[in-house]
Amino acid sequence: MFVTLGVEDILSESVARRLTGEYAPDAQIVSTMGFRGYDYLRQKVRAFNQIARYQGPVLVLTDLDRPRSCPPELLREWTGDLRIVPGLLIRVAVLEIESWIMADRIAFADWLDIARSNAPLRPEEIPDPKRAL
Repeated sequence: MFVTLGVEDILSESVARRLTGEYAPDAQIVSTMGFRGYDYLRQKVRAFNQIARYQGPVLVLTDLDRPRSCPPELLREWTGDLRIVPGLLIRVAVLEIESWIMADRIAFADWLDIARSNAPLRPEEIPDPKRAL
């Protein structure tokens, strides 16, 4: 299986690659698009849908960045009346990708070489996870 990634930045690319490797170990990532932030991905959702329709699965990884909505609301804003093909997978981190990194408290603490008790209990409630990281 050949997979295309749509990502906001280098960190989200790393997470998308890890997710792909965990859930589709035989998949080959053939292209990574984006690296221009949230708005770029939103503008390209129709193109990602076309790629998924004709070339294979596309994993788009974005985040809310600020507590303005919830993932289903974001998806409605992005897709509107677009008929999403099964191969387009849009995943939304709450609040930011950095929250997901901190959510694995043990690995996060070990990675930073800090006491596990110093890792945040509820990273999704941190107002600015990027800054906290």
